[in-house]
Amino acid sequence: MFRHLKISYRTLLSFGAVALLLIILGISNLVQMADIRRAGQVIENNAMPSLATADEIALNITRLRVEVLRLVANPDKAVQAKSNQTIATLDGKIQETFKKYETLISSEQERQALSTLKTTFQEYMSILAKVQGFVSEEDLSSANKLINTELAPRGIIVNDQNLLLQKINQDAATKAGQAAAESYSQAQAIVIGIIVLAVIVTIALALLLTASIVKPIGQAVSVAKQIAGGDLSQNVKAEGRDEAAELLQALAAMQVNLRQTIGQIGDSATQLSSAADEMSAVMEESTRGLQRQNDEIEQAATAVNEMTSAVEGVASNAVSTSEASQASSHSAQQGRAQLSDAIASIEALTSDVLGASQSAEELAEQALNISKVLDVIRAVAEQTNLLALNAAIEAARAGDAGRGFAVVADEVRALAHRTGESTREIESMIGSIQQGTDHTVQALQSSAERARSTLEKANAAGEALSTITSNVADINDRNLLIASASEQQAQVAREVDRSLVSIRDLSVQTAAGAQQTSVATQELARLAVDLNGLVRRFSL
Repeated sequence: MFRHLKISYRTLLSFGAVALLLIILGISNLVQMADIRRAGQVIENNAMPSLATADEIALNITRLRVEVLRLVANPDKAVQAKSNQTIATLDGKIQETFKKYETLISSEQERQALSTLKTTFQEYMSILAKVQGFVSEEDLSSANKLINTELAPRGIIVNDQNLLLQKINQDAATKAGQAAAESYSQAQAIVIGIIVLAVIVTIALALLLTASIVKPIGQAVSVAKQIAGGDLSQNVKAEGRDEAAELLQALAAMQVNLRQTIGQIGDSATQLSSAADEMSAVMEESTRGLQRQNDEIEQAATAVNEMTSAVEGVASNAVSTSEASQASSHSAQQGRAQLSDAIASIEALTSDVLGASQSAEELAEQALNISKVLDVIRAVAEQTNLLALNAAIEAARAGDAGRGFAVVADEVRALAHRTGESTREIESMIGSIQQGTDHTVQALQSSAERARSTLEKANAAGEALSTITSNVADINDRNLLIASASEQQAQVAREVDRSLVSIRDLSVQTAAGAQQTSVATQELARLAVDLNGLVRRFSL
């Protein structure tokens, strides 16, 4: 029951019980002391003054009887007069004493005794007056006779009544003393009983209060030691509603929270280790992809170099074709006499144009191959970007431990983005080259067709010379266009080559970043193993 109360309430209740016993003890002592005081007041204010007054009455009556005897025994008038005066004085004192005693009467028996005493004393004083009359008449024999027959018996009655009053007051005093003694005995018994009860209740409350505080605190200390020792498997039972129960409930909640937290840490460490392993595999795959990308870039660079050589060949052939066209034009102007030379030149021109056309077609085919290589590079860059994004996500899950890895993953993703941008630029350049090559092929095919037509017509008739001259001029113009386009293609090819070199450098940097990421992943895996080791120190 104590455990359902707060410690402050239990302490207050225990000390309140002790205080209640002390209050009961004090009240009982006050009651008994009041009884003793009343008994003392009876003795002090009634019995003792009554006894003193009764003694004073007896003393004065005794002195009065002595004076009566002196009055009768001494015939001297002066002595008799003095005795009569003393008798009158004593009579007045006795009357005053009667009045004083009346204020001290406490019982009906005492009142009746005093009344009888006063009546008898009045009779005594009436007889005494007769005696004094006989004495004043010097009739001593009558005085003595009256004293012996009436006054002396009245004196005995007065004395008996006075003794009765004394006895009544002595009995009252005795009764009051006995009541005080009984009150003292009762007070002593009650005090001893209450003291014994207070001691028993105090000891019992102290034991209960101590046990209700020490036992749960000891249990809380035991639980705290188990938690400090890493044992979280024991269930904590908290009984009651006091502060110790709240402490045990708090320890139980802390144990549950620690168990859940450490369990989650263990699960997270396991997931972190798995993620680190997966990330390591991803980095290895990324490294292999970057290596393939470098190989493809090297092939693309070689192809671009070959394309540059082919373009330069086309330009050289275009220049040669232009020179041949100029020679053909000059020969045509010399006349039909040089027609055969013109035919020969046209044949040479046709051969050159076909060669240029073939070179242009080869250039277009190489540009198409470069586009395929760029598609591979773009796919590798996109895969690298996805791998870097997955690595960043896994690093974010790892928290502070994966922060360095997240930086490396961001750098890899940035390099992959730059690779994609460069690839798109190269694709744009290759597109321009393909367009120029298509124009060149078309121009060369047109030139070849015109050359064949010119050759056929040159054999047919000399009047076609003017047409041949015009066609040769047209061929010359087209050759100039071919030369210009070839020069532009060569310039574009050189730009593509520089872009491929930049892509290769970026790939090398990406590979280095992937290597750093792999090292960070291995460190992350080691941290996960250490974290699992720390978690295994706790018993869940």
